[in-house]
Amino acid sequence: MNIKDLLLNRGWAGKTISRAETIQRINPLVRQLLDLTWTYQNAVEHMVDGEVADALRLHLKELRMDVGKLCEIVFSCGGVAPTGAGMRSESYPAGDTDDARLAALLALDKAMMAAVEGEKNVEHQMRNRAVLGFVERKTQERMAYLTEELRTR
Repeated sequence: MNIKDLLLNRGWAGKTISRAETIQRINPLVRQLLDLTWTYQNAVEHMVDGEVADALRLHLKELRMDVGKLCEIVFSCGGVAPTGAGMRSESYPAGDTDDARLAALLALDKAMMAAVEGEKNVEHQMRNRAVLGFVERKTQERMAYLTEELRTR
């Protein structure tokens, strides 16, 4: 937490990045989340363990909401976000076994976390910072689930 966050808590002061730069920075995150979404979809379709598949379905619903939230940032800046049209889950294989699928998802979620953390020091608008924080929390939750599931196998 930086000094501005401590002093202003709910508000913001100073210069934030432009709309064009926001679009340039958020669109790659949207694309990464779309790839992650389709990989989760593929894993759900091929998961042998039904309980794990059900848990992944819940995470998949939240992933889709995260995509929508990031797309809304791009749209509100006058940009065009990737839609995922034409993407198919078979193009995003997650592995041949349940363990391999879970490990692949965990690796992709770690990459997503690194990308979101890379935005923390960027002067995004407060609303955008809140959305990125939400995406970060949901990614942490998925990673915790996957790590625990892999640990107990």
